[in-house]
Amino acid sequence: MSAFVILVPAIMGGPAFAVAVAVAGAALGLRVVNAAGEFQRGLDEEKTSIDVGMPKNYALAESLDEGESMTLAGNGFKVCFVKDGRGDCMMRVDGHGKTEQELEKLGRNLLNRVSQQYAYEKITKELKKRGFNLVQETVEENQTIRLTVRK
Repeated sequence: MSAFVILVPAIMGGPAFAVAVAVAGAALGLRVVNAAGEFQRGLDEEKTSIDVGMPKNYALAESLDEGESMTLAGNGFKVCFVKDGRGDCMMRVDGHGKTEQELEKLGRNLLNRVSQQYAYEKITKELKKRGFNLVQETVEENQTIRLTVRK
C-alpha cells in the first residue's frame, strides 16, 4: 500500500523552525551567524539588498519575539529574518556583486527549503510518536523527499 502526503505548513514555530532554517540554509551554503555585528561585518555601500515577502502566517511570526532576528551568511549572501513591532516578518537578502533577481531567487529557494525541512522534521517526529519506523528515505532530483515507513 502506498500513500502520498503533500504538506503545506500553515503555521510553523518554535525550535523546529530554527532547526529548519539552519538545515535549509546549510543546503544552500549558508550558516547561522550569532550577532548582528557579524551580519554587518564586511558589508559596504556596494551591496545589493532586497526584502522578500513572507506569508503572514509563516513560522517566524510564532518563533521570534518582537525585534528579534535570525541571520544566515555564506557564498556572498547574507539573509536576515526579522520580526517588527507590528508582528510582521520579513526576510532581507544582501549580496555583493549580485543582482536583485539572484537575491530574490536565493530568498525564495531558502523559504521553500525551510518549509520542506520544517514539514520533514514535524512528520518524522509525529511518525515516531505514533510508533512508525522509517524504513527508507530518498531524495529525488527535484528535491522531493520520499519516506517509506512501517508500523
